[in-house]
Amino acid sequence: MATLSDVLTYIDTVYPNKTGSTMKITFINDEQRKIFKYMNPVGMATITTIADQFSYALPSDCNIDLIEQVLVTNTTTTVDSSTPFNNYEFAGLDQEMSGGNFYYDAFGKIALYPVPDKNGYTGRVIYSKRPVLFASTVADSTTNFNLDADWLDYIKFKVIARVAKSGSYPDIDIANNYEVDAMEVERHLKLDKANKKMKNPRERIAYTDGWDD
Repeated sequence: MATLSDVLTYIDTVYPNKTGSTMKITFINDEQRKIFKYMNPVGMATITTIADQFSYALPSDCNIDLIEQVLVTNTTTTVDSSTPFNNYEFAGLDQEMSGGNFYYDAFGKIALYPVPDKNGYTGRVIYSKRPVLFASTVADSTTNFNLDADWLDYIKFKVIARVAKSGSYPDIDIANNYEVDAMEVERHLKLDKANKKMKNPRERIAYTDGWDD
């Protein structure tokens, strides 16, 4: 897994420049924000219910709009791959919740309806991870990117292109060349993701992963 320092070193080695690290980190964060819905990996968080408690904390790299699936067991016994579970559907603010299982946003936490009636039900929240946004080279130089490795080339090429276009004497030819390289990487990766989704449209990660541990 590459760190912020690794990517900055690559950029400066391939395209020596006078752009400060702070600006390059801003470029990196900008590019991640633009396309993170295509490049982010899938995460899975575990919830253990508490009787009469409706809301539960989410991981720092997840929020409600990134959730893809919520599954909760209907037993408090030890969980394995054959354990029954219920699928929970998302409910918006104006949606009536009755006759089913739902999850909704409770001020940044995930809330379950009906409210769990026992301790020890196991839930799995499958979600798309939000990318790591970096603060500074001092604080984050050894922090890892949490995106799929193939997208790192895209980030590198886009940042080199932006650096080349910066300053009083922009290097337009270099910038254009790296933009083309970045577009080619993006095209291949989006096509690959689309093909994978067509083969497995319902689940990008198995809800049973880790349940036999």
